[in-house]
Parts: sequence; structure tokens; C-alpha cells
Amino acid sequence: MECRYSCPINNFYNNKTFAEIAHLIENQGVIRSLVLNPQFVGILNITPDSFSDGGLSFHKEDAVRNFVRLINEGATIIELGSQSTRPSALIINEDEEYARLDNVLEEPKEVIKEKEVIVSIDSFTPEVIKRVFKKYPISCINLVKNNLDDYTLRLIADYNCKIITMHSLTVPPQKQKCLDFDKSPLTSLNIWTEQ
Repeated sequence: MECRYSCPINNFYNNKTFAEIAHLIENQGVIRSLVLNPQFVGILNITPDSFSDGGLSFHKEDAVRNFVRLINEGATIIELGSQSTRPSALIINEDEEYARLDNVLEEPKEVIKEKEVIVSIDSFTPEVIKRVFKKYPISCINLVKNNLDDYTLRLIADYNCKIITMHSLTVPPQKQKCLDFDKSPLTSLNIWTEQ
């Protein structure tokens, strides 16, 4: 059976396969995915001051329960962040950041393995990334700062881990610092990636 795009509003893409549409869309350096089996990402902020949940997963018991709940509700990817990046957040030391991750990842190890859950770590601290790799099967690193040394980048590659890059002018963000509105944001991102 062949899947074809269909929309009530008549347009150029109607009755074309997703593969045909993918080849018709101008790329412009952006990879588009028309995956027919979507994956859901569960975000777990292990911080007392999360801007999205107010700290609901800060305590170990709550974090582990929410981790397993996200999996049972259909998340195939769980992203864990233990360093708040909300505006005005304080940067914690690497031992505390690692301890928060370790507390949550230790207990559901079997569930992660059994359900083949992809685990992503939201961290910009090279030492934390190194320590997590030594103990847990991490698939992705969500990197908000462009600060990893060559050793850490090699370690990520050796573990066949993916890097998700996000851009922030400052961590934590400062609302006074913004991209130059007179320039394309891609110009700023290109400069950032070249650093």
C-alpha cells in the first residue's frame, strides 16, 4: 500500500507520495523528515525552578515516577535536564548537575533497556557528559552552548551519540541580549557554529 498526501484544500502536493514531496521541497540546508511513525519526546527537568513545570520532577522519587510515566504514556525519547537555563537561573556545579542525572537514571535502567527508550541529556558541561557516558546508554546530547572541547566531541562520536544543537546567546538567557534584528538569524547561527 502506498501512502499519498491528501488535503481538503487543493494544492500542488495532493496525491503525491511523501517521498515525492520530500524531493520537491527546496532544502536550503535544512533536513526535513516526513516520518510516518512519529516519536514522542518526554522532557524531564530535574531542577527546582523549571520554567515549564515549576520543579515537579526535582525530587528523586517524583523524577523517577515521571520518567516511567512518560515512557508508559508513549514517549520513545526522554530528555533529562538538570541545569536550569531559564532567565536568571544560577549555574550549578558539575557535581550537583551529575548527581541529579545519576539519581534519576539509576533506577529505571531496566525499563530503558526493555522498552528501548532513547535517552537524551540536556547539558553543556563537558565533565558531566563524560561521567554520564561512563555509566548510562545515552543516545543524544542536547547542547545549548558551543563549548565542548575536542576530547568531549571525540567521546560523543566514539559512543555513536547524536548532538542536538540549540542556540542561546547566554546561558542562562538574559532578555537584554538579543540577536541583531537587522541581520538574518542564520548569520548569527553560522558565526556561532564556526567558533
